[in-house]
Amino acid sequence: MGVVAKSNRISIDNQTRKMQKIDKLCKKFESRRTKLKKAIVSTQDYEAQQKLVAELDNLPKKSSRTRYKRICSLTSRRRGYMRDFGVSRLEFRRLARQGRLPGVVKSSW
Repeated sequence: MGVVAKSNRISIDNQTRKMQKIDKLCKKFESRRTKLKKAIVSTQDYEAQQKLVAELDNLPKKSSRTRYKRICSLTSRRRGYMRDFGVSRLEFRRLARQGRLPGVVKSSW
């Protein structure tokens, strides 16, 4: 059982490192990418647009903001991520039930 948890932790660390790398690339190329996109929209000449598009295509794929995904810090789950808490909805429920999230109470009316 401990081996599974250890391998799972390694997987989570790898996912976190991967997202940090993508985030760094996004920040590095963000200004260049936005300048190229604005130039493409404002240019009327078709050939000039094609050159700008080719230049945009030469940027690293992972430098696009759409490649960045927020992941749960505990399980590396990508779906159902809650930004306010940094965990997935499943982990949020588990932590809330255990009373580990300050200020979060079960609602009743």
